[in-house]
Amino acid sequence: MKKSIIFVVIFLLIALFFIQFNKKDNCILELDIDICPEGCNEGCDNVIYSGYFKSRITEQSEEKFDAIKLRSIFPGLEDVDFRNVEAIGGTYVLGDRLYFHEEGNFNPDAQKISDKGYKTLLQNLAQRFNITLGTKESVDSIIMLIG
Repeated sequence: MKKSIIFVVIFLLIALFFIQFNKKDNCILELDIDICPEGCNEGCDNVIYSGYFKSRITEQSEEKFDAIKLRSIFPGLEDVDFRNVEAIGGTYVLGDRLYFHEEGNFNPDAQKISDKGYKTLLQNLAQRFNITLGTKESVDSIIMLIG
C-alpha cells in the first residue's frame, strides 16, 4: 500500500515537472524585437506585439484614432497613458495636462496615433496596471481594464 502511494506521488511530481517546463503560452506569433524583454530569444513566449493591441483597440478599423477618440471609446484611459505616444505629425506630451506637440507642416491627421505610438501606449498601460506583457491574454486584460 505504501509503495503504491509513493509511486503515485512520484509519478505526479514527474508529470507536474514536464507540464511546467513544456508549457507554451498562447503567444503572439509576430515578434517585435524592439520591445522583447531582455534575454529573450527569437520565438520566446514573452514577446509584446503592439499590432495585436492596435487591431483589438481599433477593432481592425481603417480609421485612424487620436487620443480624444480613444478616450471616448475607452473611458479607463488617462492622460498619463498617452505620455510620449507618437502620432503621425508629432508627439503627445504630458505636463500639467496632456497636450500635443506638433512637428512639421500642418496635417489634418497630425494627432492620429502611429503604429509606434500604439506600442508606447501599450507599454504605458502595462506599466500603470503592472501587467507583464507577452501573451494575447495580457493585452486582452489591459483592454478590459480600460474598457
